[in-house]
Amino acid sequence: MSKKKIFIIALVLIITVGAVVGGIFIDNQTKKEDALKNEIAEVNKLLLSENRDENKVNELLERTISDGEYAKVEKAAKKYLKDSITSLDDLLDLLKDEKITNMLSIDNYKKDGPEFNDSLSYLNTYRKKLNTVSNSFLWFVDREKINEYIKNQNLNEENEKLLRELLVTEEGLDEEYASIVESVEMVKDLLNKEESVLKFLKENKNDWVIKKKKMMFSTDKLLKKYQELINEV
Repeated sequence: MSKKKIFIIALVLIITVGAVVGGIFIDNQTKKEDALKNEIAEVNKLLLSENRDENKVNELLERTISDGEYAKVEKAAKKYLKDSITSLDDLLDLLKDEKITNMLSIDNYKKDGPEFNDSLSYLNTYRKKLNTVSNSFLWFVDREKINEYIKNQNLNEENEKLLRELLVTEEGLDEEYASIVESVEMVKDLLNKEESVLKFLKENKNDWVIKKKKMMFSTDKLLKKYQELINEV
């Protein structure tokens, strides 16, 4: 899996979650409500910054500046944001797996070839983990799940509406969900293509060798097929 493609996919995920949790607006309602909206907007800004200050983020997420019913809204919004970013970080950490990005390297060919049993097993395990982690993250951008979460906070109608404003802009939510699904499917597709390369090498284990860090095949036909598979990754 190329590091460039992984970086692009990760960037799409970051931008998408930014669109999902960053749709907060400030109006001229009560001072308490304005203060709460400003607080959540500041949390969002810190969460989505390029060099996130974890200490500052945690400081904001753990504190409560509101009281009464607004405190319930604030705590619910911050829990949602904290859990959603944790889930996103789990997914992004998974994409940083060096073993996956180096799966088709000459070093790995030398180490695990020609059978590639460890590599193929690792890809299978990674695929299952990706399904689990991505499904967990998708919960936070699923329209039905978000509304379910909001309903479960036992707020009055007015504050339920406020919590929904703090968490997500309804417009475009389905598109954002679809974008994340597409990004995850891109990763799965890359895993499948890596697997195809390794299975090809395994099936033709007696027809290739490594010389001066280059793959050499017994026939031009096999070399061409290998190059085609590699070019698809």
